[in-house]
Amino acid sequence: MKESKKDITDVMLLWCLLILNLELQNKYASLKVKLRNKPEAYSYEIKRIDEYLGYIAWVEKYVYTDKKAQLDDGKDVLRELIGKYPNRPEAYLKLWRIYYQQGRIEECIDISEKLFIEGTEYEENELM
Repeated sequence: MKESKKDITDVMLLWCLLILNLELQNKYASLKVKLRNKPEAYSYEIKRIDEYLGYIAWVEKYVYTDKKAQLDDGKDVLRELIGKYPNRPEAYLKLWRIYYQQGRIEECIDISEKLFIEGTEYEENELM
């Protein structure tokens, strides 16, 4: 199903609200700003519009946590998304970012190569 321009705009706005919410909760908690919705609400709404991006939004919440188990779960979700949607780059990029932040450069290279081959529909015989 092709997303409409309105859906894309809605996802972008919800994503901004999600990130602002996570930033306020995790980096600016001393401000005591009361937000209308929790991050889960924004992730759910994104998932309602685009299931793939919705799962990535849930992973974003895990990226902001200090809990290794949740981050590991998030990486598992991203790997599943890559397997199910190999032509969409967002899960590759999110997984690359997590590996980079952990200093796991070898995994960064591996995921970059996989994105190039799978995400761009690259075929070796096209170069021959």
